Amino acid sequence: MENTIPELPESQNPLPGKAGFALPILTALFLLGLYLASQKIPYSQTSVLLVTLGTLFLTLLLTVTLARVLALSRHLPQHTAAAALLFLPGALLPILLAQFHSQFLRSTALLFGPWLRLEFGVPGLPGTLLIYAAACLGVWLSRLMREMKILLPVAVVLACMDMFVVFGGGLVTKAVQTPQKAKVARTAMHTLSAALPALKPAPGSAPIQLSVGFADYLFISLFFACFARFNLPERNIWITFAVLSLTLVCYLALVYLLSIDLPALVPIAVVVIGANMRFFRYQRSEWFALLYAGIIVACLLGWLVYSSHH
Repeated sequence: MENTIPELPESQNPLPGKAGFALPILTALFLLGLYLASQKIPYSQTSVLLVTLGTLFLTLLLTVTLARVLALSRHLPQHTAAAALLFLPGALLPILLAQFHSQFLRSTALLFGPWLRLEFGVPGLPGTLLIYAAACLGVWLSRLMREMKILLPVAVVLACMDMFVVFGGGLVTKAVQTPQKAKVARTAMHTLSAALPALKPAPGSAPIQLSVGFADYLFISLFFACFARFNLPERNIWITFAVLSLTLVCYLALVYLLSIDLPALVPIAVVVIGANMRFFRYQRSEWFALLYAGIIVACLLGWLVYSSHH
């Protein structure tokens, strides 16, 4: 069955010029400004919640606008190279140094020392670079999707794997429950997550800081890059973004109030697929194939959870 929303030929795609990057750049500047301003905002539970949720909205807007612009840009390789050079040293070197203690890695860390001091010295800059890198990778992955309807099984698999990572023995579980692996796992969680602003706590209070993982921004970029490539109506795209933002804001508020870790890809998958369900049209045989694939994924996920606990 042919895709009901064909991808525009490259020659007909409205390739963005410099003006196309105006909204992502402005969003990034507002985001960095909010991180700086958060250091001056008086601490209270309400102010923490409002600043955190406002920052989350800006990170989502930055992710979506970057993905849409990069999906139609001829300069994706250049952006990917720039994102890798800016993001990878600060993301990978701490993980490698936590796992291995080699002189080569220490020398490499010294080589990147000036840049790392600048990156980690500017509040919000590591998270902004993480989103930039995630958007580039998400757009590359979107080019593997030949039809819109492939996104449905992809979203289901991603949601299942994210539940395993958080609850079934993945990185989050190792960081909390496995002391001998905790250092590396916690370092990876720290460098591969965009930390939302932490207001200076009141005397005697512990700082509260929430974060959103690299994979969450990566797959949001994948979905919205596909929407751009397959020429979904603008109205549908922005409705999806609005519902997704509201859902994740409520979801993060729940994480904050209950002090628990929850898999963010589950609500992302539900919203992205649910808001665009009318564009996923399958033949009867394809529905059966999806059912069989779902059973296989469920069995595999169950085996992974069982193995991780035994």
